[in-house]
Amino acid sequence: MATKRWKKLEQDTQDFFTAKAEWWPLIYHRFYDTGSTGATSFLPTQPGDHLVIFNGQPILIETKSSERYETLSSCFAGMVDDDQIAQHIFWNRAGAITLFVFLGSNGRYEVWDGNYCAVCRMNSYRLDQDKKLKTSDTLAQAFTDLRLKGMFGYRQILVFPDWEKK
Repeated sequence: MATKRWKKLEQDTQDFFTAKAEWWPLIYHRFYDTGSTGATSFLPTQPGDHLVIFNGQPILIETKSSERYETLSSCFAGMVDDDQIAQHIFWNRAGAITLFVFLGSNGRYEVWDGNYCAVCRMNSYRLDQDKKLKTSDTLAQAFTDLRLKGMFGYRQILVFPDWEKK
């Protein structure tokens, strides 16, 4: 059952951005790996599940889900491997925005700054719930009017707009 849930989250994310690409300045790419294809042969590790380039800004997205935990902070260490953390560090260093999108057992979506998550993991810190970017009831809400707090919280970076306003 859990496998079906994360596959559905990945597919829903793909469907969402594919639809938005018809009207917005956006390019979408899905990274497939062994787990997402169900392939019997080995496929190489990918940097994330999804790549969105919105208004020239690359955004790497890793999706996770759990039927046991309500929040990513409760299961982050066991759910995200070292290669995924390294990719978030490398992509951030190159100027990309990275995100973790988590579907909890309560059916709510969380969006986390991938750079913050990577730094926490590297230093063995627990994720702070107050640092979560967004919690929402739907995937569309999770990706609508999403903003990153800049250095020291002084400015905000618009990651995704309010899609309904054109």
